[in-house]
Amino acid sequence: MTSKQAMTTFHVACAAHIMGYKTGVTLKGSSERVKIFHEVLDASKDLYQTLNEAGVRLDTVKEKLNCKRMASKKFYACFGRPWVL
Repeated sequence: MTSKQAMTTFHVACAAHIMGYKTGVTLKGSSERVKIFHEVLDASKDLYQTLNEAGVRLDTVKEKLNCKRMASKKFYACFGRPWVL
């Protein structure tokens, strides 16, 4: 598997998790890196769920978006790559 294929597989698994599907993926790495990855993944999932709720207020969406932005910045600082989801 090429690195491009691996990244595609990785992004597909992340998107599936964000949408609420079970992926069976297990993360390995330092506890700090795993924690940062979980934070950005959970923030993305939380924003996705909020956007799919009926009658959600704009200020709630802004709050969730801000959390995702902060988690994305931590992800970039740790991994040197932008969070694309």
